[in-house]
Amino acid sequence: MNAGPTAFKQSYLALNSHHVWKLVAILCMTVDHVGSYLLIDNLWLRAVGRMAFPIFLFLVGHALAYRVRRDTIYWAVGMLLINPFLGNAVFPFNVLVTIIGCQWLLAQVEQRDWFIRCPWTLVVGCVALWVPSIVFSEFGSIGFLYALMGYAVRSGKINSVAGYAVTTLALAGLLGGMSLTYDFTMLQMLFAILGVTLVTILLVNFTHRPVALVWVPHWAKRMGYFLSRHSMQYYVIHRLILQAIGTATGVLNTTFRWIQ
Repeated sequence: MNAGPTAFKQSYLALNSHHVWKLVAILCMTVDHVGSYLLIDNLWLRAVGRMAFPIFLFLVGHALAYRVRRDTIYWAVGMLLINPFLGNAVFPFNVLVTIIGCQWLLAQVEQRDWFIRCPWTLVVGCVALWVPSIVFSEFGSIGFLYALMGYAVRSGKINSVAGYAVTTLALAGLLGGMSLTYDFTMLQMLFAILGVTLVTILLVNFTHRPVALVWVPHWAKRMGYFLSRHSMQYYVIHRLILQAIGTATGVLNTTFRWIQ
């Protein structure tokens, strides 16, 4: 009679490396959004936040399936409709749109084995579309390169010329965009560059394995498991709350804009 509840409880305590990485990304993302929507003069928060994006998109690519879920579409569309009234421009679209595009493209890559048959088409396409794709949705084709890196790691294709090219271009594109977007001090830029580079190197060596974390209390493990499983909902809800606070307090510019 107790086997069901016991198994249910144990599942919350069986954290793995995927959960841990996603929790790190959630933490960095939250810090970034506090800096983006409330403490806009504190660029250290934005520097910390640069580590969130590559983790999320890598994990999208490392997934076992690339089916686009309807709830992801609903959340993405909801944010598209609300964002212009909460201090954001219409373009670029939120990162959920980028994730949906990555999932669709990765399904084609896996189905047609493009990473083996024509990897350079993917790489050249991402480079050529770097600027227009960033205008269209957050992180644009750089997001797809990080997702493609996740796919390459999961499928065992990362240790190839194409795998090295995808990793190098993903990192270079992210660092290049960061240097053009943020008015970091030299120390902040150095911190962000080293952080993003370290995260990328660690992700290349990612393995999906159980993580004991014996020093973490059970309640914290349960909370971490729940948050990891509901990261998309957390992303939308906490971001909209912070944007609403930033709008209400006058921190954010509420003028309607098409492009950020």
